Amino acid sequence: MTYLAPRQGIFAAIVLASLVLHLLFFVISAERGISTQNQQAVERSVMMLSQEIAAPLAAYDRVSMSVIAEPYVDEPMIAYVGIYDSQGGVLVPLGEMAEGYRAEEVVTSGDQVLGKVVVQAKTVSRAKILSGNWVFLLSVIGLHIILWLIYGYVARPTEALKSQIAKEVRTELLSKGILSEQITDEPATHIQSTEDNDVVSDDEITVSISTENQSDPNHTKLELAAAYTVQVQFQDPYSLLTTVSIESKDAYFALCDQLFERACHALLELPLFAGVAMIDQNPFTEQGASVTLYATDDHAKTAAAAALLSQLLLMVNEVVYQKHRELKRFALPIKTVTSDSELSDVAKSILAIRKEKSLIIFAEAGRNQAAMYMTLAAITHPSTVHERDSREVVGMTSATADRLKIARDKTLLGDDNA
Repeated sequence: MTYLAPRQGIFAAIVLASLVLHLLFFVISAERGISTQNQQAVERSVMMLSQEIAAPLAAYDRVSMSVIAEPYVDEPMIAYVGIYDSQGGVLVPLGEMAEGYRAEEVVTSGDQVLGKVVVQAKTVSRAKILSGNWVFLLSVIGLHIILWLIYGYVARPTEALKSQIAKEVRTELLSKGILSEQITDEPATHIQSTEDNDVVSDDEITVSISTENQSDPNHTKLELAAAYTVQVQFQDPYSLLTTVSIESKDAYFALCDQLFERACHALLELPLFAGVAMIDQNPFTEQGASVTLYATDDHAKTAAAAALLSQLLLMVNEVVYQKHRELKRFALPIKTVTSDSELSDVAKSILAIRKEKSLIIFAEAGRNQAAMYMTLAAITHPSTVHERDSREVVGMTSATADRLKIARDKTLLGDDNA
């Protein structure tokens, strides 16, 4: 599997910022340079023109003044040339007024003021600066793109680094008790091959143990429960269900049953939960609903499927509840508990008195399997042994969230072939 370079998005943002700053500084520098050149050209032109225009201005010969001033306004940096009389009246205007640098020079003959000459530079256009240097700009953009591509290739983790990270993650998970060691009957050569190609994935993490542990009589293997039950209860602190008409209540329960069944099928259709089946799906009543999942083969991830089903039901309910609120229709939020089927009655009573939205009550093997896909936390202030064994679901991996979003959309859109 090919991995991207670390923090490639951040590096792309840095490259983009560098490109913007390069263009900004280039435009500012070019603008200052052009402004300086325009200023020098205007000052030189106004000085020369004031000397040449003295005789025609004294005679008020506008034709001669126009002929003398025209070469100046034709210069690429000059936008306007104006010749004024001593009263400030315009005698010869050439070009168009602009917002560029402006210079004036009084024309005199002895002690007599004949008038003045005004020369104004063209406005510096940033658009023209960019369009006039498009080759340089494309080169800078191409250079930054090449830098980003080079970083993406060079900074990718090597196989040795990926193997080291995988082993460190596995060791940390084992030390925290999140990962369980499973005994395998594979030969030693297969175990060595597994260690050489050690990769930690979100779908399945297993640990191969040496043959010495297999022969150890004190070594015990954690076993999963035969079945797991997911129970749903309405959060109805104000007893709103008792105020709703029977027809509205039945219609709401029918909608809940339909979405409940779709959610179960949508989750179990995921390839990750092949070998998991459901039985005893109890329809919604005022006390809620439930469904039991069991394994049809030894490799089925029943505990994880039950835990993720509870999260999927919460996600579907959140959408339905918010939509009903917008339409000002009756709806209630839910909370869920997932447990070994043998503890379903205990789990139901715990869910009724606790405020957490999602609880699981699994043995260690089930908790370890569920912890591969979600983050679990002990509940606060437990009052019984089973409450101490309970865990609240406080988060999930990004891959798990993506799977559940797909299943949620499939449930709500009615894409169910079951």
